[in-house]
Amino acid sequence: MSVSLLAMSGCGEHTISNEDPPPLALEQMRPQVSYDGHRMAYLEIKPGGGGLRIVDLRTGVVRTVDMNRLTPANVESAVPNYVLWCPYDTARLLVHCSTVTDTGKPVPATAQHEFGGQNAYVTWLDRDSLIRYTPSKFGPAGPVSFAMGPWLYGSTAAIDSFYDGGTSVYIPQLDRYARSGYASLLQQSRNGQHYIGYEVHGLQAALILDGRTVDVAAGYPLFPGGWWTTYSQSWSPSGKVVLATVDRGTGINEVWLLDIGTYFERSLPALPGRRLDINTGMTVGTDLAFISDSTFAIQLSKMIDGASHASLWEVGLDGRVLRPLTPEG
Repeated sequence: MSVSLLAMSGCGEHTISNEDPPPLALEQMRPQVSYDGHRMAYLEIKPGGGGLRIVDLRTGVVRTVDMNRLTPANVESAVPNYVLWCPYDTARLLVHCSTVTDTGKPVPATAQHEFGGQNAYVTWLDRDSLIRYTPSKFGPAGPVSFAMGPWLYGSTAAIDSFYDGGTSVYIPQLDRYARSGYASLLQQSRNGQHYIGYEVHGLQAALILDGRTVDVAAGYPLFPGGWWTTYSQSWSPSGKVVLATVDRGTGINEVWLLDIGTYFERSLPALPGRRLDINTGMTVGTDLAFISDSTFAIQLSKMIDGASHASLWEVGLDGRVLRPLTPEG
């Protein structure tokens, strides 16, 4: 989830380039790793194709999930926006899509019956099956925009729960909302014990850990003190570390580590954090996801024959680039 905030104590300067971006050769983004650490879902964009991919992290075998084939016939187009893995079934995932739907009910004034919107679908990797999880209040075409997730710990096949980006949790099987109890929620730990969020009061921002405002050790960017943007956040499987990609107003992405485990174990007054120095000649992207307690997937990009080539790589917490995670790396 991307969050941009301006803190009270100052404004950072932004440099805006008027140059055209380089042509795109490949972009792999928004990685999400299954709870068992065996599979990674990601979106791929490239000339002449793209879509939702699933790579087996043990074998490197990549498969495509074709949402246009799985969705009903009246859904004329389904383009994935992001993926959420199910916390209790490693073959199940939610795919949030931008769609074009033929409702079969023309608007009298215009005769229009095809509408753009967003929809959420649950599908399985081990069978061709699909369930629409979009709240019914949004109608058959879905809303112009809505948030779905995280997919919360404690969900079951009978009762799933998804944070809706506000103060509620949506339960698809009942098609109703319940109060969430979260001050805000960016990411929940895999065991459900902790969560991080943010809170904004006017022009001042605060980091939230388990519903409480926390101070962050000096030098860490997620605290009041100028412009900052956090694009992507991920908990380690043990729940002891959070990684985030951060732009501190320079236009350059950095990877920062929040040491949640040490904060609780030592009852520290401030949350310790540090910037990871990723040892590569490639450019750090905005998207990352933990694979294990010691490694994570991240988007790294380079120029090949004058075109931008952004792929997904495995990196250690010491900053060492270990391997490409897809054949295109």
